[in-house]
Amino acid sequence: MRALVERCGLGEREDIHLVAVLGELHASQRRRMLAGTHAFYGRETREGGDVPTFTPASLSGLCALAA
Repeated sequence: MRALVERCGLGEREDIHLVAVLGELHASQRRRMLAGTHAFYGRETREGGDVPTFTPASLSGLCALAA
């Protein structure tokens, strides 16, 4: 996560919050968390999401969104 923050130049930003989720989430928890999400970053592309999904291959797009 630290490497992602550094690669995107987000270390000094106070208006961006990153949350890492490891493991399973109950469906109600996932819905509540995703309700306030503006972008999703993961190893694989999410299908059917309302927010853009970024992967290591598309990291430059995430950096552009945060700029």
